[in-house]
Parts: sequence; structure tokens; C-alpha cells
Amino acid sequence: MSWYSTNDTFPSAVRQAQKAEGTVIHQIYRLGKALRVCGLELTYEAEDLRTRRPVYLHELLPMRWCMQDENGEWSPYHAEAASLFDTVKSQYVTLLERLAELHEESALEPILGIFEACGTIWSVTEAAEEQSLAQAAAMQLFTPQEAIDLLTPVMDTLVGLHDEQIYHGEISPYSIMLRQDTAILTGWCTGIEQKTADMDVQAVSTLLWRMMTGEQVYREETAAALPKGIRKALKKGMQQPSIGMEQLWKMLHRDRASRRTVRIRHRSGSSGFGKLFSPAFTAVFCILCCAVPVSLAAAAAYGVQLRDSDYRLSEEDIRVPELLYLSQEEAVQAAEALGLHVVIASREDNPVIEENYIVTQNPSAGSVVKAGESIQLAVSDGWRNYVPNVCNMLLEEAAARLEELGFAVTYEEILSIGDAPGSVITQSIAPDTLLVRDSTIHLQVSLGRDDLDSTKLETVGNYVGMEFEEAKQLLAELHLYALQVEAVHDPLVAEGVVISQEIPEGRRVSQGTVINMVVSLGVETVRVPQVAMMNVNSAKSTLEEAGLKAVIIYAADGGYAADTVISQGTAYNTVVPVGSEVWLTVSTGRGNSVISTGGWSGAPLPTMEPSETAPSETQITEIPPTEETIPTESDPQEELPTEADTDPVILPTEDTEPPTQSSEEIPPSSESVIPTEPQSSENEPTETEPPVVTDPPTDPPTDPPTEAPTDPPAAEPETPPEMDEDFIAG
Repeated sequence: MSWYSTNDTFPSAVRQAQKAEGTVIHQIYRLGKALRVCGLELTYEAEDLRTRRPVYLHELLPMRWCMQDENGEWSPYHAEAASLFDTVKSQYVTLLERLAELHEESALEPILGIFEACGTIWSVTEAAEEQSLAQAAAMQLFTPQEAIDLLTPVMDTLVGLHDEQIYHGEISPYSIMLRQDTAILTGWCTGIEQKTADMDVQAVSTLLWRMMTGEQVYREETAAALPKGIRKALKKGMQQPSIGMEQLWKMLHRDRASRRTVRIRHRSGSSGFGKLFSPAFTAVFCILCCAVPVSLAAAAAYGVQLRDSDYRLSEEDIRVPELLYLSQEEAVQAAEALGLHVVIASREDNPVIEENYIVTQNPSAGSVVKAGESIQLAVSDGWRNYVPNVCNMLLEEAAARLEELGFAVTYEEILSIGDAPGSVITQSIAPDTLLVRDSTIHLQVSLGRDDLDSTKLETVGNYVGMEFEEAKQLLAELHLYALQVEAVHDPLVAEGVVISQEIPEGRRVSQGTVINMVVSLGVETVRVPQVAMMNVNSAKSTLEEAGLKAVIIYAADGGYAADTVISQGTAYNTVVPVGSEVWLTVSTGRGNSVISTGGWSGAPLPTMEPSETAPSETQITEIPPTEETIPTESDPQEELPTEADTDPVILPTEDTEPPTQSSEEIPPSSESVIPTEPQSSENEPTETEPPVVTDPPTDPPTDPPTEAPTDPPAAEPETPPEMDEDFIAG
């Protein structure tokens, strides 16, 4: 993962990792203020103690692979991480050395030195006043000419680098620094991921589009305001990046009144000295000398034409604020204050960003969107985990489990009467403790007992159905050991109870024999993830991945975007059995008054539509329950009330006489009917009446009648109304 931030918005992990001001690195450079982090590089102000000149030092932050001790030294988490970090360091040093050789490229900063210190790699560059392109773009939109002029050195440099098979891979407004209006490419180290030329072409095209329009995605409506040649070039670069950086450069400059007088360099192997005095070059040089004044005048006129274009925001347009590294609460408040909705797209473990702080946003800062649109945010879950219970496990299994969760493990071996050799007796951190990753957990491991006589035989008892700790004590009295070799979830066996034993009852074994046992973990449980503020589909997927089931209630709420989870019925981090239901309240958005009063988990709600032809006999129709009902504690499989428990819905038949009160046909009602909460009104049935008859029978029949009633109803039976489409969709 790469990150981009200035000093005032450093994530907490970067603040903890940065060196203190005054620290001397490599016995040559005294560190000053930490300025910015870009990619995996942390940049400091520094002083060269030999020359007393200010420089910039760039430190490779290896947080993916290493931890930092109290002296600021980086050391890998484990052997696999050490191997990966060695690869990263090797690739990074090779890249820096090649960039140093290409220092003549206009968008590269000269590299003055490369060295290793504090367990990581450092590089040295000249100090200069600068600001990121992100800061400049946040304050204004650029005209097409301004944007192209600003990034032309970057494109020119990338053409040369691509010839050398060097690719940046993560060009963004944060990786381009402006020094006296000259663009410099930074943030070259972003990990070991494969980089391609297409990534750079698409990134530069998208960046130009964003600088000119404030938008992140190409739209024909917006593109219509741009010059035709530029419009075609950006569309091609964003959607077909395989055209290459050189072709993109040519397309962007094709319609320019003043063509660039310095051509794109190609590394052909021939010397520049020979080209300088070639007849062709001399002729071109003379022509250009004559053409420059004319072309400059035309360029000025072209620039005026572009600047006359209207790039101001309309009243309905909103420029997206920078929300990265803000807390979730601050980000939501900032977005809603501008009239935007917030949707949490995901929550992810993150070693750099604190819990509940923003990791990514889409659209990115500076983009122009309409009022009422949504911003998707990814929120950090921090770098913490719950400590598992590893007691009674063998040391190798326990250590592997803890290291998998990001913890460091130390241990000591002690004599123990009742614990099998090599098994964990105690752990320094209690189970279910929420602990910061990289924390150390100390284990006590059994060496067994020293009073065994292998010539003596003991009789094994039956320990199935017994608490494992009790079985361990009974076996210890016989100078035998109980070892938990496996722990499985079994809803029928209480947690900690022995399910099976390897050596059967009655067998005689030598003292010191280990009896392997399978122990129950009880009902399988899971912690409820945080899904509030997510899109409903993302929330359902998140819950399903955790082994839970989403039950959805829709409610009208104009303060949230449609399909946004407003709240969850079971709190975040609550421990519940796998398969439990989590009720979610989901917004239907602005202007929709449909409110669902029942749960929904994917099955369609029942419909009630009038039949085109009347049935030949009276029918009793029951509204079927939804496919997924909510079980109670007493009966998990309990269904909704059956026909005998509810008032039936009676539809009219051919034998039913027409009403005598009015000769006019009453059209079906178009209002929604919610079976679970019938409303009381003049034309709608109450809770004690069927929805389509005025006088229902006092006692509902247990079996459907086979004949129509002999007496017509006193009032005209209502034709069953159609279900509201929005409610059915819910």
C-alpha cells in the first residue's frame, strides 16, 4: 500500500516511525522536520554536516515487512518478511541508481547519494521550495493549455524512461511536486508490484482530465467544452492506454499553434555531437529560428482563446474536499456540510492509518460532482487483532497461530506435572484482548514432569464427556498426560468438554504416556463487522463473508443516499453464533416515502392482484410468509401463523351477487397494502377484518368452503388492491 500526506496530516504510524529532529543519519546528515510521505518514501529536511548545505533525505518506510525497535532500527517480522524486504531494497537501490544516471531528464530531481542506515534505504536530493500538484489543483482548475504545459516535462521524461523500461506506476497529484512551476516526479518506491507503461499513460491522461475539468471519469458532456484534439487524446489515453506515452504526447500537441521546438529524445545510440553538425539538423535549426517569433505569437493567441473558456463551477457543482486521514466522523461532517452523501465502501486492516480514519476516497479531492451525489470512503480498522486462546496447544501450533495474526511470540520452558511436554501452559495476554499488531505475547511451555517411572503401567479411564481440565488432573494423578490435539466446534457439546480420546478406556500404558484428545469449542461464534454507512450490497457481502445473514428494513431518509445502511441492529464487535441474523435499516433516499415494516433478506414480498376472470367458487387465500422468517429462541424453525391462526382473505366469485348500493363500478385502490400492519380507514380493513370484505365471519373456517355464500354481503366487496411496486421491490 502507498500513502500520500504532508506533515500536518501524517497517519499515526508514520508519526511513530519518523525520526526525531536532530538525529544524525549515516554520521553525515542531521535531520530536520519531516515534510511529506509519498509512496513508501518519507522525506525530511536535513543538513549535510560536511558542507553545511540543506538537502532532502528520503527514507524507505518498510512497514509492510518490518517493525521498528526503540532505537529506530527496522527489523523484519519473520523470515518470509525478511526475504520480501531484501527484494524491495534491491529493486529500490537499482531504481535509484538508474534514475541518478538519467538526471538530465527535466522531471527528475538529481540524486546526490544512496546509502543504507537504520535497517533501510535512504537517498539524498537537493532542497528546494515546493508544493504538490494536489495542493495547486485543489485551489483552481487549469485551462487545457496550462495543464498540458505543466505536465509536458513529465510526459517528455516518461517517454525517455519508458525507453529504458522504467515505469512509475502510481502517478498522481501527490507524486508530482511543483518547484518554481516545474513539475518533478517523486514517490518512486511503492512496493514490489509490477509496473507497466500503460499504467503511466492512463494516470497522466486521467490527471490532465482532472486538472482541466475537476472530474475523475471521462464524460462526453464535459469533454464537449474542450478542444477537439485534446478531447480525443485524453479519451484515448484514459480508455486505451496501450497507445504509449509518446503517442499521447503527439496527440496532445497536434493542434497546438506553436509546436514544441525541442523534440522528444530517443535513445538511438548515435552521438549528439554528430547530429549537431549534420546538414539536416542545420537546416531545421535555421527554419526554427525564423519560425519561433511567429509561433510564439500564435501560441499566445491560442492561450487567450482557451482562457476565455468558462471553467467556473455552477451553483449545483461541488468540489470534493480532501477527506484522507480524517476520522470517519470528521469526514462525514465535512461532506454533508457541502450537500454530499457518504457511503463507507469498505473497512480494512491497515498498518499505517489509525482505526476509523479514512484510507481512500472516491471521487478524489478536487473532483467536481453534483449536489446530493455520494462519496465512497474506505475506513481503516487499524492494525489490531483479538488475542486467541492458545493454552493446551503445542508450542509450534500456538506460535504459528499468533504470528498469523501479527503478534510476536517469546516463550520459556518450565516443569509441569499435568501438562504434556511442549504444550502451552499460560499466555501473558488473556484471550479476546484487543491488542495492537506486532505486540509480544509471552508463553510458558511445559517440559513435563521429572518423577516418571517408565516401567510402571497405569490404566486409562474414560474421559469423554468430561471437562478437559478435569481429565488432565485425573491423568496427572496417574503420571499420564492429556494433550489437546484438536479443538472443534460442536453445538451439541459444551465448550471445553472432551469429545474423544485416542487411547481407549481400560488400556494399560507406561507412565509419561500422552493421551491425545479432541476438545469441543462449543457453538461457533463470530464478531459482527461494522457495516453502518455502507452500501446495502457491500454490507450484505461483508456479513455473509463473516457467516452472518442480513435482514433488511427499508426506511425513507433524505439525509442518506439511497441503499445506504443507516444503522445495524447488532452492534459492531458483538460476539454472536455463526448464522445469526443482523437487522439493517437501509435508506430509500430522498423523495421516497416507502417505509418497510418487515424484514427482508432476498425473497420477494407477496403480491395481491385481482383476477381477470372471477373464479367459479369462493376461494380462501392466505398471504404466504416470506421465505426467510425470524426464528425465536424457543423454536428456531417456527413459521408465521397458518390459515387457522389468521383471518382469511376471501375473493369474490361468480355466484356472489353484485352490490345494490351503487351501480357504478368502483376501481381498485392504488394505495399500498402492508399485510403486516393494516391501516384503519373508511375504505381499508382493520386488524379484525379481512381486507376485501366488510363483514367477515366471526369464526374463520378451518377448511376452504366449496360453495359461495347464499346471502350476498351487506356491503360491496372491495377488489383487492395491487401491492405498491416500491414496496414489492423492497
